[in-house]
Amino acid sequence: MSTQNISAFDKNLLGDDIQKLSERLEKFIAVEHQFVDGSLVISLNAKYGAGKTAFLDMWKSSFDNEDELKSKIHEFSEKPLIVLLNAWESDYMGDPLFAVVSALVDSLGKNDNENKTKLIEAAKDLGWFMTSLGTQFMESALGASPKIAANDAMNKNDERNNENILNHDSFSLYQHRKVAMAHLKDVITSLVNDTSKPSIIFMVDELDRCRPDYAIAYLETIKHIFDIKGIVFLLAVDRSQLENSARTTFGKDLEFSEYYRKFVHREINLPVITSLSCKKLVDEYVNKYIKGNGTRYSVMGFDDTTKNRIAGLIEVFNLTPRQVQEIFRILGHIGETTSNDNRHLEWCVVTGTILLLVLRVRNQRFYQTLGTGQLEPNDVYELFEGLSMNNSDYWWFKLCLTGKGLKIINKDRPYKAIIKLLNLPLDEMAFESSLIKFVQGWGSGPNSNFHGIYKHIENLDQWTSGSIYNQ
Repeated sequence: MSTQNISAFDKNLLGDDIQKLSERLEKFIAVEHQFVDGSLVISLNAKYGAGKTAFLDMWKSSFDNEDELKSKIHEFSEKPLIVLLNAWESDYMGDPLFAVVSALVDSLGKNDNENKTKLIEAAKDLGWFMTSLGTQFMESALGASPKIAANDAMNKNDERNNENILNHDSFSLYQHRKVAMAHLKDVITSLVNDTSKPSIIFMVDELDRCRPDYAIAYLETIKHIFDIKGIVFLLAVDRSQLENSARTTFGKDLEFSEYYRKFVHREINLPVITSLSCKKLVDEYVNKYIKGNGTRYSVMGFDDTTKNRIAGLIEVFNLTPRQVQEIFRILGHIGETTSNDNRHLEWCVVTGTILLLVLRVRNQRFYQTLGTGQLEPNDVYELFEGLSMNNSDYWWFKLCLTGKGLKIINKDRPYKAIIKLLNLPLDEMAFESSLIKFVQGWGSGPNSNFHGIYKHIENLDQWTSGSIYNQ
């Protein structure tokens, strides 16, 4: 199970704050949609891989769950129509208007053929006048070829306006386009039976992954066509990426916050992953990628102490679930072995591998310098300030020191020069004595250090032999 295919709040790995956010959102929407002139637009902000898609899937599922609806119709007097869209999937198709309309048609009930027909016919009428409309999307989404749609559109507009236009010049086409667009908006408005409550909620995902011009066109479409009271848009985006799209389109001097405010009434942030959620993710991914749900064998052992250290790294480095997933996929591969191999990697090798993979997705500079034994002493504090660097343990510092990840500045006792340089309040004799278990924990093989781990990761290699095992 990954965060991408979690579809229920009671099974999610992202923490209770996610479900609480959905409840707060419902209360907010139920009230605030009354205080905007048209549609209510909310921006749900989080970086790539943080769980936005999982949240949308879980929230939509909560509306589809009949048992939950019987016990609690959420915050709404009756269930709204939920339309879930992936904007990136329609990026190559042309105009976003038809992608949204198509999703709306698909979301209408099986027996709602009348409204489906009205929507499709109105979209076909407009289709010919939208010069950016592509043949492929017209045929796949609306079920008509452009030539047929063009003839139908012109004939129906002539009939609707009781006109017999012989020469469809540019101005006439513009006028007809306005009429067709207004008609489509009227049809969409007719789906909102009661403007006193949210009738349609569009959940839009992956808008920040779209081409800049398409992403901006999507926002403009929401503003101009779907600005209808009773409609709600929830845009799940990486705000910084969407800002880059806007600046690409309008120039680097664009004041994005003011520009975005034209479309969005409220911005909120997806809750950050909690300590408990980090542990849930680790348990889930150890079972899936290391143990293969009972189908995989690994030379990497994961006791509770190791799991807790991984969870601590996830929290300190603020990793997204997608980043954690990538780390465990790599761990699963390089540690895979056969069923009759009872060896296990030394515990320092396992933990050192995890630390390097965390840095690989979070800080490439530290990943390369630690992995090649060239981490500068001056960088030590920056790297470990969130990892117990300020208490008497110095656990991660000791791991890197004994794993030969730090640049040597004193061949006899490198740690002494580093301790002096960083002005660490340590008892040198006690500190040196505590390093013994770490030295033993690395093993004695030539690859029993960060450089050996680094080569395995970079070379798509697996541990199959050597003296870095705990026999």
